[in-house]
Amino acid sequence: MRRYQDDDQFSFERALRELEHQGLRWERFQALFPFGFLGIREGEYVQLVEAALRSISDTAGQSHFMDLLDMQWCAHLEQLWAMSSYADEEDAYVGEMHFADARLQIGSNIRRDFNLPEKDLRKLMMSVGGDDTLADLLTLGISISPNRRTKFR
Repeated sequence: MRRYQDDDQFSFERALRELEHQGLRWERFQALFPFGFLGIREGEYVQLVEAALRSISDTAGQSHFMDLLDMQWCAHLEQLWAMSSYADEEDAYVGEMHFADARLQIGSNIRRDFNLPEKDLRKLMMSVGGDDTLADLLTLGISISPNRRTKFR
């Protein structure tokens, strides 16, 4: 998917300018907040999210926007945990996991700053453990052990 007509690369400056001038257009969500994209600093990510939130006029829309971002990071973190389980090196994705986890914490902080309903999906993701997956939590509503160390083998 091309994010911008003239460019295949994500540009923080271009994305921020778009959000500040045009606001969040929902059809541009994936282009402005690509799945699993960790190519910008945490502070820049905060600026993009806050610019998008300021452009959404109602609390329900803001909350839905944050839910979508959080679910992207939850799914990405789940993928990283699975890939790490199958990797030859156990710590193969530890850096990416740390930054994806940080995005969930940033989401919680921003929810609080904007007085949005708190979801604390970072805590939820850390409670998934053993051979359980996020899909287990979603479909079965089961209680899952703390201290995640997923092994799929």
